[in-house]
Amino acid sequence: MFGNQILKKRKTGLYFLIIMYLVLVPFYQSKAGAKEIELKEVLKTSGAQLAEYNVNAHVGILGESRDMQEAENLCWDLSRRLGMKKAVMESNHSKENVQTWVTGKYKGEQDITVMVQSSQTEAGKETNIVVDLMGKEKLTSIQEIGKELKAVLGRYGDVELSSWVSGTFPGKKSKEEQMNITSNIMASLEAKEIEGIREDHLISIVGYSKMIPQWIRYGGKKVNLNIALRYNSYEDKTYLWIGNPLISIAY
Repeated sequence: MFGNQILKKRKTGLYFLIIMYLVLVPFYQSKAGAKEIELKEVLKTSGAQLAEYNVNAHVGILGESRDMQEAENLCWDLSRRLGMKKAVMESNHSKENVQTWVTGKYKGEQDITVMVQSSQTEAGKETNIVVDLMGKEKLTSIQEIGKELKAVLGRYGDVELSSWVSGTFPGKKSKEEQMNITSNIMASLEAKEIEGIREDHLISIVGYSKMIPQWIRYGGKKVNLNIALRYNSYEDKTYLWIGNPLISIAY
């Protein structure tokens, strides 16, 4: 549905995620007191073997801009506070737009990128901070990662989080089997389907669960769960993705 799949393409993906957040953040809500759901546990109950996972955090700051040096300093400061290792910085800028990012490794050796994008136009000033973390195989707590990202970014404004996990099944699952997997996940979360695609090569469901605290408005309705399955003939595996509120990569 959305953009970055591998580290080589992460910069483009992060730019797209910023645009996505500018559209979705005004509608992003949180229900206090709701029980936190670990996506890895949902994946585990499906029987899929963990492939990779992503946690993304965003802060938008209206009415404020930063020049290149300020953006770079902010990136370095955030990377230090997140304990990044092997950090490398890249930057580009124009008269109206500044973009700088640091890539490196997180505590559990996950790939992590910290990006600051700032613009100053006739329409006004705006700065966006995005932290994007991608891990494989061994999954630590997405909740704990999210809490740390919120703690580090919280001083700059409201932090919006999104996350997804993916797993695989050996061989090709039939359409009926894929639908059963999706139905079981939806039932375990007491989720209601909002919209869906069911084709021979792809199943994708967007839904809403009261068991998951954060949600967005999508097509005028509350959503906080995205499930997708697709067969990969090259690997001879059926992939499963589970995202909250949406899956933020192309599948």
